[in-house]
Order: sequence, then C-alpha cells, then structure tokens
Amino acid sequence: MQLFEFLRENSRRFKKSYNVVVLTKTFFMITKACDAEKVLGASRNLERGEITRFFEAFMKKGVFTSNVEKWTQRRKMLTPAFHFNMLKNYTKIFM
Repeated sequence: MQLFEFLRENSRRFKKSYNVVVLTKTFFMITKACDAEKVLGASRNLERGEITRFFEAFMKKGVFTSNVEKWTQRRKMLTPAFHFNMLKNYTKIFM
C-alpha cells in the first residue's frame, strides 16, 4: 500500500504522467485523460497482460480475457450496433 501512496503522491507533485520501471516491467502512471487516450487508443497496447491469466480462472474466456485477434473480431461485429446514428432512433424509447 505504501508504494501505491508513493506513486499517487508523485502524480500530484509532478502533475503529469510518467513511467515507472520495476525490474523488467514498465508501468504507466497516467494522470491526464489525454495521455490515457494515447496509451489506450494505440493498437499495439491491446496485448493482454499477465494479470488476465488470473482473471481467466474464474471469468473464463470473454472480452476481457480473450486474445487480441478474438477481441478485435468481436468489436468489429458489435460497433455498428452502437453507432450514434443507429442509437438516435431509440432516444424516445430511452426517455
């Protein structure tokens, strides 16, 4: 818990995003939404980390734990259903 508090304090002090390297792992400490968009929007960052193996034990294979190829394929199928123009037709129902 002390490490977490230390990292949060650095974020407040420096007021910008930064990287932390622990042994051979790099962690991104993101403090601004625009930085998060850059990191999460890049397709090279889609590869799942080691933590997903832990979640896969009880979540099985799904969107969160699936590999990049499977996730990309499912996303391409679902995206048109949630397009803004498609959802406009249902605004009266939602209201």
